[in-house]
Amino acid sequence: MPVTKEQAITAEEFHYGECTRTVGPRGGVTIKCEVWRRNGVTRYWKTRPDEFKVPIKYGLKNCAYLDQSNASYFHTAEDCPLNAANATTPTQEPTKAPIINPSVDFDDTDTSSSDWCEQDS
Repeated sequence: MPVTKEQAITAEEFHYGECTRTVGPRGGVTIKCEVWRRNGVTRYWKTRPDEFKVPIKYGLKNCAYLDQSNASYFHTAEDCPLNAANATTPTQEPTKAPIINPSVDFDDTDTSSSDWCEQDS
């Protein structure tokens, strides 16, 4: 879904291209998402109501403008398809630690077995 003028005015973070989530062979999840953040104030004009221009930044040095001509390549972080996928999948409960059997007695007061370290000469 392309970024609209209303979204460009309010959003702080934009994603470029298609965001993907890959599950590896051992269950690891890799998320590939190019995140651009706002780098200034949105410019828009009263005489040209369909036009807007948002300065955006990727990383430390890459700067560009998001405008009506390239808005179809971007989507906002709130409208990311990965967020929609997270909302539909149930969350997993964390695994619990195993319960130790309380009937087993771990008594350290037994001194009869401490003779094993003495050697017969």
